[in-house]
Amino acid sequence: MSRRLEKVAALLQQQAAEVLSREFVTKNIALSVVRVDVSPDLKNARVYLSIIGDEPVELRARLEKVAPGLIAEYLSRKTDLRSVPHLRILFDDSSAYAHRISTLIDSAE
Repeated sequence: MSRRLEKVAALLQQQAAEVLSREFVTKNIALSVVRVDVSPDLKNARVYLSIIGDEPVELRARLEKVAPGLIAEYLSRKTDLRSVPHLRILFDDSSAYAHRISTLIDSAE
């Protein structure tokens, strides 16, 4: 990955985390922006989120629909990017999977 792509990805990750922490405040749930992958032409970006806690079903659907627009609007106002990439929200369930495996191992002992 080029240095420019790394910088844009880091900027997107930082700004996405800021927007999500402000707009999607819920009890007993932590949202984390795990990583951001940017296409080489800077037109598309995938934002990987991790949800920790008791997740309501409608939260994922709301994040997939509303979050890209909120993040893009914030980026267009607060950064000097020439064009804001088309954002797609994806979920990283590795922490939930690791917790489940850990619980299974503990119960087997």
